[in-house]
Amino acid sequence: MHRIVIAVLAFGLCGCASTEPAATSAAICPPVKAYSKAEEAALAKAVAALDSRNPLIGAMLDYGRLRAAARACAKV
Repeated sequence: MHRIVIAVLAFGLCGCASTEPAATSAAICPPVKAYSKAEEAALAKAVAALDSRNPLIGAMLDYGRLRAAARACAKV
């Protein structure tokens, strides 16, 4: 379970280098914060330490989906 969460978290955190949305969609797409490799590693370590029943895991998976949607929105 932890490997899945770490993979989803890493997928959700990584992405485009720019944190600014495309100029044409700035009014409707939220910006996506960029995380450094050190921050991503610290987050992955913290997630791995969670019990698999911790409700934060579901919230983090949802956060990853929202980040992916915001990045996709900015590319339109």
